[in-house]
Amino acid sequence: MPLQILCTVLAAIGIFLAVLIGLILFVALILIFCKVCVIIKYNDQRFFLAVKILFLTIPIYPRKEKKKKKEKDRSKKEKKSAPPKKQNRFVQKAKRLDLSDYLEIAGIVLERIVKKIYFERLHLSIVVAGPDAAQTAITYGKINAAVYPLASMIHNHKQFHDLTIHISPDFMAEKTVYTADIMFYTRICHLLYGLFGIAGYFM
Repeated sequence: MPLQILCTVLAAIGIFLAVLIGLILFVALILIFCKVCVIIKYNDQRFFLAVKILFLTIPIYPRKEKKKKKEKDRSKKEKKSAPPKKQNRFVQKAKRLDLSDYLEIAGIVLERIVKKIYFERLHLSIVVAGPDAAQTAITYGKINAAVYPLASMIHNHKQFHDLTIHISPDFMAEKTVYTADIMFYTRICHLLYGLFGIAGYFM
């Protein structure tokens, strides 16, 4: 009798776990093939990235800072400087990349999924500058060579609604200024497939 009860309990637990795993896999499959909206904005050194899935908008960057608890007043001598946080390898490598590197990365991703992505809005403005006129001209040429083939790829596949790109040199300035306002639709499975192509950049 106790053995039968034990077997019944174990069978019930097994069925429950099987149903639970099945539900998790079912939800995961729905999410993977679900259409998502990706929003990217950059202006005045401020970067914003968010993803819309169904009715949810998930901010990816910047993340909301946790509210710090109020600390008691202490003298400067008592305050100890916190040790600097060690950045992960992904962030360190990302910071070493320049604009042309990011454009190359975008090209690799786009080439893999251009037929599976639709740009509702793609506004890009780049004013190229540098320490001298020669360097500005070189950078201007590199950026044009990277951006316009991407724009042509999107245009040829008619995968856009609003596409505006402006690139110009400024031989009087010393720093390149760029703004971006991008919103596109794709499926998570296609996005993951595109991102696999740039894994080597951050390994």
